[in-house]
Amino acid sequence: MINYFELFNLPMCFLIDKGTLKKALFEIQKKVHPDRLIHANIEDQTSFIDISTIANEGYKILENLDRRIAYILQFKGYIQANEKHSLKPDFLMNMMDLNEEFEFCKTDAEKIAIKEKIDLIAKELYQNIEPLLIKEINDLTDLEFLNIKEYYYQNKYIKRLEH
Repeated sequence: MINYFELFNLPMCFLIDKGTLKKALFEIQKKVHPDRLIHANIEDQTSFIDISTIANEGYKILENLDRRIAYILQFKGYIQANEKHSLKPDFLMNMMDLNEEFEFCKTDAEKIAIKEKIDLIAKELYQNIEPLLIKEINDLTDLEFLNIKEYYYQNKYIKRLEH
């Protein structure tokens, strides 16, 4: 797995400065810009294109908090690709109740009220996990990583409800 944080010369952390990330991307793109390929051999041209592609993929992951959380959890071995994670029953029941309420809404005002409840739950989930997201990655315990993992899957579920 490519360490995108190393690629962009950033410390691995959940909360990053997006301006610094963007600046790091531009620095990489400057080094591998097509104008530099004019006199390069085919091998170097291919290498520059590969680096540019990897940098763009890494940027898309790191610039989005949800993708960044998933990436770090996967990098650290707390989630696997295509993992089936079981959410806590009380969370699922709450979400199913809200989803059912939404299905039976008769007015736009009722739908807005349900969406506001969902937004409030999402906000509370984030506020509960934010102290862990602020911490240095190396200072997090297994239990804290597992709490971040639970947040990630709960948030993912909520985002599906919002659409």
